[in-house]
Amino acid sequence: MSHSCLILTPADPDAGTPSPDALLAALRDLGLVHPDSVDAGAGRLAPGGKLLWHVTFLGCSPALALHGEGDGPPCHLRIRQTPGQVELLVGGNAVTPRCPGCASPLREWRTALAGWRMDPEAAWRCPACGCASTPARLDWRRHGGAGRLFVEIWGVFPGEAVPGDGLMARLETLGAGPWRYFYHQPGKDG
Repeated sequence: MSHSCLILTPADPDAGTPSPDALLAALRDLGLVHPDSVDAGAGRLAPGGKLLWHVTFLGCSPALALHGEGDGPPCHLRIRQTPGQVELLVGGNAVTPRCPGCASPLREWRTALAGWRMDPEAAWRCPACGCASTPARLDWRRHGGAGRLFVEIWGVFPGEAVPGDGLMARLETLGAGPWRYFYHQPGKDG
């Protein structure tokens, strides 16, 4: 099983978030989540019949097991909302983040990561350009990100798939503004 996922989240971590129920209804309407799949606290939603219409898999032979079929890792979805505070997700696939102002690489980021996870909205200033920002707004180059509401598509390796424009446009209609995506591989820190 792949312990990695494609994550969709509102682009602005401070934006209001739609209710998980409204989000689930939109994902069902799109066919991304199976209509009979109920989370019921288990944390797993079965993929719908149109998952592959809304998520494009890249490469010559991506492997994804839908509904227990296929040779790839089993695929499932999860909607996760954090209580109040922004959560920073940076895992084993992380690369050196860059300043959102000048794009300078932050070479010492690993030593700051534990503190950033505790407070992703802490004040941060770029040593190269002086840009004021927060760890949640660093450019993690799709290898990490931050938010309060996440749609996780498990069984997707980093860089293996991208969400389609129709999916991202539908998510934007839920009231939290534009959405973005990144890849997360929990476990060993990046």
